[in-house]
Amino acid sequence: MSDRLGTALLAYIGDAVFGLFVRTLALDRLCRTPGAAPPRVETVHREVEQVVTAEGQARVLGALLPVLTEEEQDVVRRARNARVRHRPRGSNYRAYRRSTGLEAL
Repeated sequence: MSDRLGTALLAYIGDAVFGLFVRTLALDRLCRTPGAAPPRVETVHREVEQVVTAEGQARVLGALLPVLTEEEQDVVRRARNARVRHRPRGSNYRAYRRSTGLEAL
C-alpha cells in the first residue's frame, strides 16, 4: 500500500494511528489499579505528550530501526527525506523529519 500513497499521506494517517495507540496504552496503564478513580484528562495528556511530540517519536524510531525490514526502512527513509514545506512548531528539523518517518511507517 505504501507504494500507492505518498509519504505525506502515510505520515498524516500514521500520526493519527500512533496518537490513538499511545493514548490507549497510557489510559490502560493508568487504569490498572483496581478500585482507583479514573485518571484525569490532564494526567493522561501529560503522559501522552512526552511520546507524541516530534522528539518522542524520533526516540521511538531510533529504538525501532534495528528491527525494521529493508522495505520498512525504505518507507522511513523516503518520508524522512520528503521536503518540509513549513517550519516545525516546537521542534527541530531533525526530530521532525525522523518523526515523519515513524508516522509514515
